[in-house]
Amino acid sequence: MTTMNSTMAESRSPSLLKLPLTALTGIAEALCPHCTEDPAFRHWVSPIHCGGGRALLANTRDLANLAATCRVLYDIVCPVLYHQPQCDPERRLSLLRTLASRPELARRVKVLRLDFDIGQEQIKDDDDRTFFWDLAARYGWSSDDQADLDMQNSRGTGDDEVDEDHPSNLLIAMCRNLEKFSMAIGCGSDFVFLESRILRRLKDVYVTHTDTEMGTHLGRLEDLFLAAPYLETFTSNRTSCVGREDLHLGNLRHLRLDQSSISALSLCTLLRSCPRLESFAYNAAGAIVGEEQFGPKILRKLLSRYAPQLKHLDLDLRSGYDMIHWNPRNEDPEGGDDAGLEPAPPFASLSHLETLVIDPKLLDDWDREQPLATLFPQSLRSLTVLVAYPRAKLGVDELKAFASTAHTLLPNLTFVKIYDGH
Repeated sequence: MTTMNSTMAESRSPSLLKLPLTALTGIAEALCPHCTEDPAFRHWVSPIHCGGGRALLANTRDLANLAATCRVLYDIVCPVLYHQPQCDPERRLSLLRTLASRPELARRVKVLRLDFDIGQEQIKDDDDRTFFWDLAARYGWSSDDQADLDMQNSRGTGDDEVDEDHPSNLLIAMCRNLEKFSMAIGCGSDFVFLESRILRRLKDVYVTHTDTEMGTHLGRLEDLFLAAPYLETFTSNRTSCVGREDLHLGNLRHLRLDQSSISALSLCTLLRSCPRLESFAYNAAGAIVGEEQFGPKILRKLLSRYAPQLKHLDLDLRSGYDMIHWNPRNEDPEGGDDAGLEPAPPFASLSHLETLVIDPKLLDDWDREQPLATLFPQSLRSLTVLVAYPRAKLGVDELKAFASTAHTLLPNLTFVKIYDGH
């Protein structure tokens, strides 16, 4: 009797396998950070600081546990699980083998986080190297091509020999449907497998520099930019240079440079390369990252010239002001120097600007006979002023006067905040 009752109870108990395929797929997607746009997924965290990575890994683990329940669920969940495959130095060759044998899974990959220096990769095992170069040959890259690249890199480093493989670069090239991508790179990273316009769905890229000194040269990412013609959001942590040649960032709308130090020339190149830019954020790092830092007047002039359509602007140069005073090349790339810009265009020239975060030193050349509110456009809705740099001229009295005039001069302003940056 007991056996019969338990059998009847089991037959009446709910089972995932009794649900239709669409429902099971929906459950899998509900556990997927990519499909649900998990907050930890939407806002990139530096791969060097793995707080965001842990949150993403936890959510992916739930999906992996569901796939391990039984074979039927594995077949349903596996394609969703590969929306964001786990990739680390120990797993990258295994992942390459899986995607090479099952190209349908490569087409499923939407997100890649490479939390290691992709420019310092060597394959030690002979069998692994053979597999890798056979696979690389499908993408038009031979060991002879690699030897030529190693020789070029060795000239730049002074080493007798630079012997690098590029499994992570090959992995990127195989995942043609990538939408988001983050990586850690050093001074010797190259994108050797990427053909022009092959990553048409890539919208969001995060890059961080791995060295404790100096930073990333964005010019070395040009092959990546060429491969992703519809890139909309780019974030770089520790940028030191851009170069003179324009980058292919014609569709970029959101640009953020954290802990960076670049010259006026690099800033000019970058803004000129982004004609559709809507938001720009810059946080100065000082001499530990780069040798040059653009000044406040040049910044405002270049923004007015190349990015008048900006809607969101976040500027913190507080860690770079000591560099500005001694920087011998802090000049306008198209003529004139920082000290000679009289008057420097105010932020009021950015007629579409809605949100602005600034440190007070950016307004040090402000004529005190004019109301402070006249420096900002009437479109401004939100203003955040960072805690004053010790030598900044903007103080409490000026802010009180600003509060008394802002309601008439800035009719759309609804939010003002004094913020210490922490």
